[in-house]
Amino acid sequence: MLKILQFSRKLYYKKYYLLILFTLFFLLENINVKLSIDEGIWSYIGHIWYKYHLPPYINSIENKTPGIFYIYYLANILHFNPIYFTRFFAVLSSIFTIYFISKISYKLFKNTQISFYTTLFFGLTYC
Repeated sequence: MLKILQFSRKLYYKKYYLLILFTLFFLLENINVKLSIDEGIWSYIGHIWYKYHLPPYINSIENKTPGIFYIYYLANILHFNPIYFTRFFAVLSSIFTIYFISKISYKLFKNTQISFYTTLFFGLTYC
């Protein structure tokens, strides 16, 4: 058991490798997946908002909060493919979330092992 704890302590200092590993898993798993029905609707609403100046909730109906529409609208403004732009945005948000979970757990418990295992558990279940 002591060897496992020493190994985890060494790995904690390489937590950035852990972030890169989870990022690669997330990218490989999600980058070439077709749009789901919801993503297609959000992409279309972002498209008509950009191309025809028809904002959501007035000229299109969907019961989501406006944040998702802004992401697809931004993808259309920047002339990116909405699929890859939103997947890249999801990867960035995953990286920041895992990083802040690591920092919060270290600040709460002042223990590198607990912080490492919290980051590992969250990264494996979330990504």
